[in-house]
Amino acid sequence: MAEQLNISIPTLSHWECDYQEPAFKDLIMLSTFFNVTVDELLGISEGGTVPTVLPVGESYTREERRLIEDYRQLNHYKQELIKNNIKAMLPTEAESAQKNNRN
Repeated sequence: MAEQLNISIPTLSHWECDYQEPAFKDLIMLSTFFNVTVDELLGISEGGTVPTVLPVGESYTREERRLIEDYRQLNHYKQELIKNNIKAMLPTEAESAQKNNRN
């Protein structure tokens, strides 16, 4: 993709990892490449607003929606750290089986 866009691989990597944001001219180039508008590329809705959270059902609490909003503000690396921490805190299959045997 970097070759097709005539940009360096590190530049593309920085965009993907949220270390750097594309310049305006790069947004135009990317929107042309993906055949979308710049607004669509930036996630701006028809009303001109940037959604912070996808529409969710009533089952999410206010705190859960806030966590999602906060998570989305993190760069890719920090999101991966959060996901790994959550996985580490979840019970293992052995722990779940042991709990089920007690019940």
